[in-house]
Amino acid sequence: MKNLLHYQILKTLGRGKHGETFMAIDTGLQRPVAIKHLHTPLPGGKFRERFQDDMQRITALNQPTIAAFYSIEDIEGEQYLIREYIEGHTVAELARSRRLTFDRVLRLLIDAARALQSLHGHDSAHLNITPTNFFVTRDGSGRLADAGLAYGVTRRIDDDSKARDLVYLAPEQIMGIDVDGQTDFYSLGVVMYEMLTGRPMYEANSREQLTRSIRHESISLEADELSAVPGEARLVLERMLARDPADRFASASELLITLNEMASFHVSEMRAELTSTSRRDPRWYILLTVLAALLMILWLVVTTVYR
Repeated sequence: MKNLLHYQILKTLGRGKHGETFMAIDTGLQRPVAIKHLHTPLPGGKFRERFQDDMQRITALNQPTIAAFYSIEDIEGEQYLIREYIEGHTVAELARSRRLTFDRVLRLLIDAARALQSLHGHDSAHLNITPTNFFVTRDGSGRLADAGLAYGVTRRIDDDSKARDLVYLAPEQIMGIDVDGQTDFYSLGVVMYEMLTGRPMYEANSREQLTRSIRHESISLEADELSAVPGEARLVLERMLARDPADRFASASELLITLNEMASFHVSEMRAELTSTSRRDPRWYILLTVLAALLMILWLVVTTVYR
């Protein structure tokens, strides 16, 4: 594939609503990077300045659950965002192949909540949480990428295949209302639903149908795919998916505390089950001993009679 400046492109990683993403080698620093070729360039002027300021602030956080941003490159009238390359899988890949246990979902949500706690604590919001930019690294930890790329989400999209990506937008994003950290809780809730069920929260064939569903349709949390999910997890999901931002979690810290408590309770419950099955009533072993003795006596009788 072609080179871009000092980046040697190796392969295509995927295509999303904002553009194609490639894996490349930074030949100057000899490190792998991810390059996103934006379909629509970032708006100029104050937006561009604010975006760069946000990215610099996010990178300075040095938060391991947030992918590092490196630079914006303008090449022959096209724009490219350069960020850290994450080796592993996306949540989209794992969710749709049903390879996520409830324990693993909880651990990944906790990592996402840590990322949001760091972002929101520094006057930033992600505003672009989807399963394709939520990564699971080789060591099993979660990492969010592509923060801040929610510009122009209400613009017209002619290609309906891209409309499917809009399922992760909050109602206020669809309606063009002011957004903030509360919007991230909704989008993470949509991703959580997909992690637990293996399918998108809304199915739609067009942008119009999808935006109508997001604005007006209620989601049933009693679906068959959620029947094995603990009730407290469904309550968390319900709160994250509240249409009114004021009804969602008050802060990322509150969400993180809730998820950690749920994880601790779930682990304790599993240990209790293991303990109860490993510590059987001593009378059970007495019964097994008596049955074994009776079988031995029966075998002796039979062999004596037929000798």
